Amino acid sequence: MKKILLFLVLCVAAASGYSQTAEECLNTGVAKRALKDFRGAIADFSKAIELNPKFAEAYYNRGVDRSNVLDYQGAVADFTKALEINPKYALAYYDRGLSKSNLLDAKGAIIDFSKAIEIDPNEAVYQARGVAKSSVQDYKGAIVDFTKVIGINPKNPGAFFLRGNARGALKDFEGAIADYTVVIELNPKFRDAWFNRGIASFESGNKKNGCMDLSRAKDLGVKEAYEMIKRYCR
Repeated sequence: MKKILLFLVLCVAAASGYSQTAEECLNTGVAKRALKDFRGAIADFSKAIELNPKFAEAYYNRGVDRSNVLDYQGAVADFTKALEINPKYALAYYDRGLSKSNLLDAKGAIIDFSKAIEIDPNEAVYQARGVAKSSVQDYKGAIVDFTKVIGINPKNPGAFFLRGNARGALKDFEGAIADYTVVIELNPKFRDAWFNRGIASFESGNKKNGCMDLSRAKDLGVKEAYEMIKRYCR
């Protein structure tokens, strides 16, 4: 079935002499992405660009699939080209920020996420900027971003977890415990939240609660928890 679908979406000139438009090549590329044929999609987006060198969406989509094949440098180049054509392309800023993060350019990523927020503030981009800020040890700035995420979506366990990590890094262990507790309430099987809450409890002087949380983390498969229990909970 997949072979049939791939045949149907090939971006080539038909035997009748019919040649596809840039928009049609874009659509076939998107269809190939759905089948995880990322390199085939890249070829179609490249064809779309040949047909229309000012096609921002084609550059953006090729950047997405270059990222999917771990060509982050190529992805950054494509997102940059899309932004040259359309400086208000919020998704291009967001995805270029993700690619820069994968290239360990956290400061560049923060700039891109900030531009995306100016155009279209949303949960995903605030969370991504918070992660990037944490990676450069701007924990206070990260907390602000994760708090923004929580304001948009109070049911996002990842945002509470990440904010807990940032609070822990600032030695606000009570604040970290509070965040990890919400994570556990939202998702009782979030094993790293149990483990991190256990560590924060130890740091705040509550050995009993720390050992209880580490025991739960161990039951959920955290190997480090087992080692800590042997060392500190006897």
